[in-house]
Amino acid sequence: MLIDEFSSFENKYLFEKKYDDFSYWVYSRYAIFSYLTKLQEGIEMSSQKMTDGLICGIKNMIINSLRYRHKIKKIGHRDLLILNHERRVLKDGYYRCIYTEQIEEHYPNSVVLERPYFYKHLKPIQTERIFYSDCVELESLIYGFLECKLKAKKYRKAKKFFEKEMSIVAPEFQHMVKQEVSVEALSEMLTRLYLLYCVKRKKFEKIIQKIQPKVILEVVSYNLDCMIFNEIAYEKKINTIELQHGVMSGSIAYYYPKNVLIKQFPQKVFLFSDYWKNCISVPLEDKNVISVGYPYFEEQVKKYQKINCDKNKTTKVILFLSQWTIGENFSKFAVEFNNLINGKWKIIYKLHPGEYANWKKRYPWLVNSGIEVVDSLRHNIYEYFAVSNVQVGVSSTAIFEGLGFGLDTFIFNTVSAECMKQLCQDGFAAEVNSAKELADKLEKNIKSKKNKDKLFWKENAFNNLCVEINKCIDSTTACS
Repeated sequence: MLIDEFSSFENKYLFEKKYDDFSYWVYSRYAIFSYLTKLQEGIEMSSQKMTDGLICGIKNMIINSLRYRHKIKKIGHRDLLILNHERRVLKDGYYRCIYTEQIEEHYPNSVVLERPYFYKHLKPIQTERIFYSDCVELESLIYGFLECKLKAKKYRKAKKFFEKEMSIVAPEFQHMVKQEVSVEALSEMLTRLYLLYCVKRKKFEKIIQKIQPKVILEVVSYNLDCMIFNEIAYEKKINTIELQHGVMSGSIAYYYPKNVLIKQFPQKVFLFSDYWKNCISVPLEDKNVISVGYPYFEEQVKKYQKINCDKNKTTKVILFLSQWTIGENFSKFAVEFNNLINGKWKIIYKLHPGEYANWKKRYPWLVNSGIEVVDSLRHNIYEYFAVSNVQVGVSSTAIFEGLGFGLDTFIFNTVSAECMKQLCQDGFAAEVNSAKELADKLEKNIKSKKNKDKLFWKENAFNNLCVEINKCIDSTTACS
């Protein structure tokens, strides 16, 4: 497996690598591994330039920067700083962060910091104590763009250093993926990351100094912003907690050696259940990896329980769970399956939110296929779980949620599905390699085992979560 080769190589000496106090390997390993995975799987590299998103979203970010700059100045000390997930979900007419909204409402002495989502923020929202980081994002992007465009001294010096470093490791990467690895692409990636870091580190230090939180709660610990906050928090002895938000197995973000100190990693991780403890290797003591559950999922299962029990007995529904990384092949797989079954199944193809905007251009074969394509946030995914009998996916977190609704589960076998091997071996899902194999298994009524024992989701989630957060708030030293 690529992840094992990659991990074995980086463990030798790469975690100690720095440039000008920037722990460049820790900050870039996720992006580098993603780059190598795309090379190995033959996925086309994005041609997006640094200026594309900036020019498109610069107006929104300027407006938000002006609107929220004064708000930041007025915020006083808070017990809890929440770095939410910017990809909110529409619920009862408002966009909510499904991971942190309930926590923000429960803790009055908290405040939310939200990054832009594709250079904007989903609205309307009910979150009262919130400010946006657009001013930080805008300043760091403009600074990075000008440094790169003008080939300024700081850019040139950093680029030269990273070119030398990447030329040393590139041959090993090429051996791993059996493809040509671009030293230029990797060194440019690291240089831009460094320039963003230079601005954001200073800005986030000021925010922490202003708020002086006892606890920082985050959702995606491996994005640049959270890593910088974790680094600063470690130095200032502030507690940091990550909430599990997705599949951790097979992710390089949760694949570390145990004996390495990673200041950019949170000090505690809260999991959906004990099942996930065996799926990850993180640089924490076991006592700091805690099962609490997933409050939003628990709430949705109860909400749709009746629909789930009253599924239409005549029309069988199969739900395909797409992801942008494998969408092209997966959508062709769904269309091929549809052509084989002669209307015996109703097919729902649930796009990932990242695919909504341009799926008709990317997957034209889906347009008039007779398949129901879900391409908006008007209905949440739990509604589709509730009416479906079977789900097919690759590596999405939604697969585990579908198991919670009792769906028979099939995994489309690609390189990206490596993290689902254990799930299949345990009998909770079955692998399929082709549309015909899926059709044959459904015809023969070959089913996966149901999730009757709540293996993936610990119950009483919100209470568990609050108990653990309170422990960190009440502690006077960093979680250890």
